[in-house]
Amino acid sequence: MSIAEECGFSPAQLEHYDSFWDAVSRERTLMSAKFAERLAEGETLGLLKAAVGMKALGIDAQVIFQATGLSIERIAEL
Repeated sequence: MSIAEECGFSPAQLEHYDSFWDAVSRERTLMSAKFAERLAEGETLGLLKAAVGMKALGIDAQVIFQATGLSIERIAEL
């Protein structure tokens, strides 16, 4: 919004305007964080699926660890 339009606001309207855009900013931040969290969960799920497949092929746990970064203990649980 242009400065000229903002100058026409009353103090109460300007406060409402500012609080609206603060809420929009917070919502965008929360949505970005949730997207990043789900992306990380998806990556972990993909690594687990790959590890299960490698383990089914008889690939050594140390090699699976090197390929996926999953701990040896986690690989043993699969």
